[in-house]
Amino acid sequence: MEALESFKGFEAGAILGERLAPDMITFGEQFSVICNKVEAHIAKLMRDAPPEPRDIAMSYPALNIRLIETRSFLKTVQPDEIAGAQSHTYELTLPTVRGWLGGDDYIRHLVLRDFFFHISVAHAILRKLGAKIGKRDYSAILLRRVAVRLLVRGGAARGTIRALQSSEASLADAVVSRAARGHPYTIWR
Repeated sequence: MEALESFKGFEAGAILGERLAPDMITFGEQFSVICNKVEAHIAKLMRDAPPEPRDIAMSYPALNIRLIETRSFLKTVQPDEIAGAQSHTYELTLPTVRGWLGGDDYIRHLVLRDFFFHISVAHAILRKLGAKIGKRDYSAILLRRVAVRLLVRGGAARGTIRALQSSEASLADAVVSRAARGHPYTIWR
């Protein structure tokens, strides 16, 4: 991102404060929210109390550390810790909605959609700023891995963990590391 800022003549850290619309959260906040929600959703699937959302400084080093911490957390989750998660019932509370969802629906219609919503918004912000990234960049890494793992390897909960582990790693590499290594105008090439 720093390379994109430099290439486009933006002030340092400016991308972190960008948003698609006035009522939406910023680019930096999208990643903070993703990390918090991944940890909360996985804790719920593990039948543990979700951790308190963490508030982090909006800087590239802080976001990179937070993404790495989230990846590390996901790597510690063992399949037996979420075994049977798709057969449980989960309570939904505000601000989402009030009610209950069966495990399979919770995973497919809330956890994964919530994760990819924030990824999509971050992607859209980068496009709005002129980053030459497109659907191929977004879907080649994230969607292919999710589809394969969810459909082929059976078990929605196990597939969710694997998908999030892979997506988080790809996301961190794509959004933070690759740009910082001197690719000023692209994410994947």
